[in-house]
Amino acid sequence: MSFWTDTAILDLLWLGLLLFFAQVAHQRVPLLHRLALPPVLVAGGLGLLLGPGGLGLLKLHAPVLESIAYHGLGLVFVAMGLQPPPAGKASGDARSAGYAITTFTVAQGILGLLLVGVASLVGPHVHPGVGLMLPLGFAQGPGQALSLGRAWEEGAGMVSGAQVGLAMATQGFLWCSLLGVALYHWGRRRGWMDAPSAGPGAAARAEDSVQEGEAEASADMDPLTRTLALIAVLYLSTWGVLQALSAALAGAPKIAASIAGFHFLIGLGFAVGARSLLQRRGAAGALHQQSLGRVAGVAVDVTAAAAIAAVRIDQIADQMAIIVVFGTICAALTALGCVWLGSRAFRTARFAHVLVLFGTMTGTLPTGLALARLADPGLSGPAPRSFVGGTTLAALMGLPLILFVLPFAVAGWPDAHLSRLGLTLLLLFVYLGLLLLGWRRLSQLGPLGGPLWAPLPGAPDADAR
Repeated sequence: MSFWTDTAILDLLWLGLLLFFAQVAHQRVPLLHRLALPPVLVAGGLGLLLGPGGLGLLKLHAPVLESIAYHGLGLVFVAMGLQPPPAGKASGDARSAGYAITTFTVAQGILGLLLVGVASLVGPHVHPGVGLMLPLGFAQGPGQALSLGRAWEEGAGMVSGAQVGLAMATQGFLWCSLLGVALYHWGRRRGWMDAPSAGPGAAARAEDSVQEGEAEASADMDPLTRTLALIAVLYLSTWGVLQALSAALAGAPKIAASIAGFHFLIGLGFAVGARSLLQRRGAAGALHQQSLGRVAGVAVDVTAAAAIAAVRIDQIADQMAIIVVFGTICAALTALGCVWLGSRAFRTARFAHVLVLFGTMTGTLPTGLALARLADPGLSGPAPRSFVGGTTLAALMGLPLILFVLPFAVAGWPDAHLSRLGLTLLLLFVYLGLLLLGWRRLSQLGPLGGPLWAPLPGAPDADAR
């Protein structure tokens, strides 16, 4: 039995059971099937309910689940970075995705601080960190919310900061599931869905069939094994870079920890570099696109389920009311904002982009991709890759926000609470204005006026119903 003492193996098996049960329930329970609730989000919700943050019936371990979510995100980026970019205006859509992620993060920060100001005027002062958990828990996910929440708890007087961050992230995941599915049904009824198409991956899949047949005929390694081996090499290279940076920044552990949180960008860089190198050497056939799509799909499913099941909401009952009120307002405005800006910012698969954007801004990129499967079951369209490509730009544009602007608001608690709040809001409004200006001039953001769902240029007005 010694081989069964590894909790990581058991946690993965429990996740597998939850995913299996959720898939069976999706097929056998008519209500779940009609609602089109993604099975992966059902599995994560069951893990949250039955795991350590809920009833405690399943022996899941939060640190292991957090590790699975952390590494799963990196594997998603490596697998999708090895796939060729979509044709046409995908690069413009990727830039728009980067601007959209950063813009919504800033807007959620503004909303959070405004809510803190209102709550502080009508009742006891609320720590600004509670409001800032909206962009951290919703837009950045449980990892960033936990990290900064713990730092503000220890150094800025935020009571139960880490648990508040996890609770806000949990609520974001729940809104991602409930409101995201409602958004999908709303868009489908309004006629915003794109017509099904073979997509840019069709030719690659046909080529993959030939490649797979050739591999079998020559007794070569299985294509999926080759794909996993290449991903392992690239992700191991990511680990090597992090090890080197950790050693170089031994005197600045907080900076090193922050860099480790962007491991997925390092992995994406290695993947894009490897793909470019193989293409230049005429060896692009070594990239089996069907296997890459399967690996990315599995990583998305497992990562999303693990991230939801990992969060804890059982230690902050006294702050739950304000967390729920803040989160509900943020989720509703984020949904409307995603439809409004998404229809003006993307040119291909617009509603699929909106779904990924909303899922990402209420959870993480894997939960956004899980929502995208409602409109793009195979994740073969341009929306998933646009957001994978745009995340690098978003991280660069949002880095000053995370490192300098948001911490400035909590540094004055409690003595300079209101003055710091006002100055931070001013900085965020300036930040937002610069982002929108850059989005209009350097990318493809259309005019902001008009109906909620803007028609494409040259399209009939009926598209804006």
